[in-house]
This record gives sequence, structure tokens and C-alpha cells, in this order.
Amino acid sequence: MRSALILSALAAVTFAIPHPQSMEYAPADDVPAPDSLGPDYASTVEPVDYDPAAAIASAVAAVEEAPPSSTPYEKRSGSCEPQPPGSGSVPNPDTPVAFLALADFPTLAESAVTPPGYTKSFSNLQGSTGELGYMGLYTLTSYDVAKCAQKCNAAYPCQAFNIYFERDPTVDPSYDDTCPNPPSLTNIKCTLWGYPVFAETAKNTGQWRSQFQVVIAGSNGYNKDPVYNTPPGWTGPAVLPAAINAPLLYGENTYMGYKFFEGVYNPSVCTAACDATTAYNRRHPSNCKYNVCRFVNAYVLTMNNVPQGFYCSMYSAGWDPSYATNTGQTRGTDVYRVVDSVSFFNGTVDNGTTC
Repeated sequence: MRSALILSALAAVTFAIPHPQSMEYAPADDVPAPDSLGPDYASTVEPVDYDPAAAIASAVAAVEEAPPSSTPYEKRSGSCEPQPPGSGSVPNPDTPVAFLALADFPTLAESAVTPPGYTKSFSNLQGSTGELGYMGLYTLTSYDVAKCAQKCNAAYPCQAFNIYFERDPTVDPSYDDTCPNPPSLTNIKCTLWGYPVFAETAKNTGQWRSQFQVVIAGSNGYNKDPVYNTPPGWTGPAVLPAAINAPLLYGENTYMGYKFFEGVYNPSVCTAACDATTAYNRRHPSNCKYNVCRFVNAYVLTMNNVPQGFYCSMYSAGWDPSYATNTGQTRGTDVYRVVDSVSFFNGTVDNGTTC
């Protein structure tokens, strides 16, 4: 599988020095282009291997500035080996143009019923989603939106799924004259995502495998309604319309800084980072006092409707949803937008003193 899955091993930037919450965009500017993220076109199954406990442990380690990890992508061999059989229609003539023109695909995509607990984000596109937060791939035997939703529901914290038809080769195309452009088959693929999907993320229109052209049709995307676990010791989540923009409280700034992650969006990572911040501060008091992280705002930042990662903004006091007024901004031709914003409050008694 390609590089998106690697990003599930959380990468984080260091804490910002506390200041009023003017949004920090620099971490999001370094996110890879969407067309480089997602499943390998040669794959028919890539099971979900996201581990929420490991992600939370990574967030705690990130407070101590643990480095991210990466793995190189391996090129296929082109061995002419038979590929798993497909399930969808194959056009006659067997060409990419005929595949994209086949009426079966838009008919099924446009008539698909949106599953309970989801909102349809896009329909009948000729591109699959490629963005951060890739979680896994399943190949279905029919264009079964409900079954794809079941896969997402079973893979917390899956935020969205993409179902589509893909023109694939019947054998692994060779890079010599043996089998460079074999007959095609049609796979029906279901990919799971740790961020919401939008039409702007469905930019993977296929690729060349030797002389065989992979193309995509009937691509639908669905976003899950917000459902998040509440970690022990915390209350929430409160679903917010934007990010928190808190004023001074009795002349004091309650904003403690932020963490930015490119892994699967899981607000429990933010509560873990908040707890770890309190623990770190407790080990490094100043005049017997330390700052306690009591409130965290988790949200996804998109650029032109493409998720760039998620932020964990931390506070020493709680704030109600009326202070969620930071919706993003426009920078030149790029529109940054806050989505899937939630908050949690920790009411555990901690007076912030060591002596």
C-alpha cells in the first residue's frame, strides 16, 4: 500500500508558545498532495491496521518530541501472474474509454441509498479518494454501499468511506512484450478513511501499469456523522461549529498551545496529549506551580476541501460552544476551513501545585 497508511504512525510538531489563538497554518502546508495517498492500485484487500491505543501512546510520546516513521514504496514486478477475479461489468470493446462510458456504473452510483448515520459527500465521479488518514481497502462482490458502511463502522475511528468501480488487469502486466496490456476485469472497491472525504479529494483517476490503463468510475463518498469515544476522566464531546477562539479569563490567557497530527483523526489523541501535557508540567513546576490542561478542542483543518491533518488546541479552562467562532480563513487562492470540531473537558481535581 502507498504512503498514506504510513502516516497512521502519528507525526506531530512541537508545542507552540501560548498566545491568542491565531490559527497556525505552517504544519498543514507540508502535507503531501492528495494523489500520492491511498491504496495501491494492484491491491484488492488491505485490512485496517489502525490501533487507537498505539495512536494515543504516540500522542503522549509526541509531547516528548518522538520522531515520525516512514517506509519506502515498493514497485510491482510485472510477472504476468493472474490477479483475483473481479465482480463488476466489463465493456465490449475492452478499452478504458468504453469503461468510462459504461452506463451500468453511473446508474448504480446515483441510485445508491445513503446508509443511516452517513451523509453523501459526492456521487458518480471518475476518481477515487486520495488524502491523509487512509485506513484500509476491501474488494466487494457488488456495489453494496451498506456493506462498505459496515466496514467503516467496525473500524473506529473511521470517518468516511469511498466506494467505486476500478478497471484492473486480469494478470499483472509485464514491462516487456509478454503481457503488457492484458484483458481487464472490474473490481468494486471500498476504501476507509480517518478524515471526511469531499469531491476535491477524489482525484485518483487511475494510472498506467505498463501499457494497461487503470481507470475509475461510479465513485461515491460518504461521511460519518460525528461519533467519538469519551476517554475516562473526560466529559464530552461537545460538537462545535468551528474552532474555539477564547478571550482572556480575568486577564489571564487560558490557551496553552496546540499539537498537530497527520494521522487518522481521533479526538482521543488530543485528550491524551492534554493529559500528557499536564503530567509534563507537573514534573517541571515553576515555584511549585504548573499549568493544568483541562480542556481540549480537536478539529480537522482542510485546504480547498482537502484535509491537511488535525489540531489539538489546549486550554487551562473550559469554554462553551458560543466561543467556537474560528471557521478558518482565505490565504491567496487557498481556502482553509475548520471541520469536525469537538471539545472535551476534564473536571479532575488538580490545583496545579506541588508544594
